[in-house]
Amino acid sequence: MSESYRESCEREIRTLIGAAVPKNFSWDNLRRLEPDGEQIIVVTPVDRRPVSVILLLGGDETVKPNLF
Repeated sequence: MSESYRESCEREIRTLIGAAVPKNFSWDNLRRLEPDGEQIIVVTPVDRRPVSVILLLGGDETVKPNLF
């Protein structure tokens, strides 16, 4: 039950702030941000105490989700 509640909260946060993943994100959290047909190649934190990460995708596209 608590897992379901946590997932609901995370979904609402993403609705409010856009592309975002939890600070203790999992691979599944990142995969939700992949556009169809693209694959994450590199995950790079922004700064030493990151507030976001940069995802480099297969087509040289980048996605920069915030951490919450």
